[in-house]
Amino acid sequence: MYLCATYKNGSDLGMFLEAEELILPEEPVLTDNPTAHQHKIWDLSVTALIKNEDTLKQNMRALYVVVIPLCDANMRDKVKAHKKYLEIKCTRDTLKLLQVIKQTVLKW
Repeated sequence: MYLCATYKNGSDLGMFLEAEELILPEEPVLTDNPTAHQHKIWDLSVTALIKNEDTLKQNMRALYVVVIPLCDANMRDKVKAHKKYLEIKCTRDTLKLLQVIKQTVLKW
Protein backbone atom coordinates (compact mmCIF):
# COMPACT_ATOMS: atom_id res chain seq x y z
CA MET A 1 0.00 0.00 0.00
CA TYR A 2 2.88 2.37 0.85
CA LEU A 3 4.34 1.99 -2.63
CA CYS A 4 1.07 2.72 -4.41
CA ALA A 5 0.41 5.83 -2.34
CA THR A 6 3.94 7.20 -2.33
CA TYR A 7 5.42 6.49 -5.76
CA LYS A 8 4.20 7.26 -9.25
CA ASN A 9 3.35 3.89 -10.85
CA GLY A 10 3.77 2.38 -7.39
CA SER A 11 1.75 -0.70 -8.27
CA ASP A 12 4.34 -1.59 -10.92
CA LEU A 13 7.07 -1.12 -8.34
CA GLY A 14 5.28 -3.46 -5.94
CA MET A 15 4.89 -6.08 -8.66
CA PHE A 16 8.60 -6.03 -9.44
CA LEU A 17 9.56 -6.25 -5.79
CA GLU A 18 7.30 -9.28 -5.33
CA ALA A 19 8.82 -10.94 -8.40
CA GLU A 20 12.30 -9.97 -7.17
CA GLU A 21 13.30 -8.91 -10.66
CA LEU A 22 12.86 -5.95 -12.94
CA ILE A 23 10.43 -6.97 -15.65
CA LEU A 24 10.02 -4.32 -18.30
CA PRO A 25 7.04 -4.32 -20.66
CA GLU A 26 7.54 -5.36 -24.25
CA GLU A 27 8.26 -2.64 -26.73
CA PRO A 28 5.44 -1.84 -29.15
CA VAL A 29 5.96 -3.14 -32.66
CA LEU A 30 5.44 -0.95 -35.69
CA THR A 31 3.85 -2.86 -38.55
CA ASP A 32 5.16 -2.69 -42.11
CA ASN A 33 3.76 0.23 -44.09
CA PRO A 34 1.90 1.81 -41.15
CA THR A 35 -0.73 4.44 -41.67
CA ALA A 36 -0.11 7.87 -40.20
CA HIS A 37 -2.51 6.99 -37.37
CA GLN A 38 -0.73 3.69 -36.59
CA HIS A 39 2.63 5.47 -36.64
CA LYS A 40 1.36 8.16 -34.24
CA ILE A 41 -0.03 5.50 -31.85
CA TRP A 42 3.29 3.62 -31.98
CA ASP A 43 5.20 6.84 -31.33
CA LEU A 44 3.02 7.71 -28.33
CA SER A 45 3.31 4.14 -27.01
CA VAL A 46 7.11 4.20 -27.23
CA THR A 47 7.24 7.60 -25.52
CA ALA A 48 5.00 6.32 -22.70
CA LEU A 49 7.10 3.16 -22.38
CA ILE A 50 10.32 5.13 -22.04
CA LYS A 51 8.74 7.47 -19.49
CA ASN A 52 7.39 4.53 -17.45
CA GLU A 53 10.78 2.75 -17.50
CA ASP A 54 12.51 5.93 -16.34
CA THR A 55 9.94 6.43 -13.57
CA LEU A 56 10.31 2.83 -12.44
CA LYS A 57 14.11 3.06 -12.31
CA GLN A 58 13.92 6.34 -10.39
CA ASN A 59 11.44 4.76 -7.96
CA MET A 60 13.72 1.78 -7.43
CA ARG A 61 16.65 4.07 -6.61
CA ALA A 62 14.47 6.19 -4.29
CA LEU A 63 13.20 3.10 -2.48
CA TYR A 64 16.79 2.17 -1.62
CA VAL A 65 16.91 5.17 0.70
CA VAL A 66 13.74 3.96 2.42
CA VAL A 67 14.87 0.35 2.90
CA ILE A 68 18.30 0.98 4.46
CA PRO A 69 17.00 2.91 7.52
CA LEU A 70 14.42 0.19 8.16
CA CYS A 71 17.23 -2.26 8.88
CA ASP A 72 18.50 -2.42 12.43
CA ALA A 73 22.18 -1.66 13.10
CA ASN A 74 23.14 -5.35 13.09
CA MET A 75 21.50 -5.93 9.70
CA ARG A 76 23.07 -2.77 8.24
CA ASP A 77 26.49 -3.98 9.38
CA LYS A 78 25.93 -7.38 7.75
CA VAL A 79 24.71 -5.76 4.52
CA LYS A 80 27.70 -3.37 4.47
CA ALA A 81 30.02 -6.35 4.91
CA HIS A 82 28.62 -8.05 1.79
CA LYS A 83 31.11 -8.26 -1.09
CA LYS A 84 28.77 -6.43 -3.51
CA TYR A 85 27.67 -3.72 -1.10
CA LEU A 86 29.71 -0.91 -2.70
CA GLU A 87 28.26 -1.70 -6.12
CA ILE A 88 24.74 -1.85 -4.68
CA LYS A 89 25.23 1.42 -2.82
CA CYS A 90 26.67 3.25 -5.83
CA THR A 91 23.88 2.13 -8.15
CA ARG A 92 21.14 2.32 -5.48
CA ASP A 93 19.99 -1.10 -6.68
CA THR A 94 17.04 -1.87 -4.41
CA LEU A 95 16.48 -5.35 -5.82
CA LYS A 96 20.05 -6.42 -5.12
CA LEU A 97 19.86 -4.82 -1.68
CA LEU A 98 16.72 -6.79 -0.86
CA GLN A 99 18.36 -9.98 -2.12
CA VAL A 100 21.33 -9.39 0.20
CA ILE A 101 18.98 -8.73 3.11
CA LYS A 102 17.03 -11.87 2.30
CA GLN A 103 20.22 -13.97 2.12
CA THR A 104 21.38 -12.52 5.43
CA VAL A 105 18.08 -13.24 7.16
CA LEU A 106 17.98 -16.80 5.84
CA LYS A 107 21.52 -17.43 7.19
CA TRP A 108 20.44 -16.49 10.73
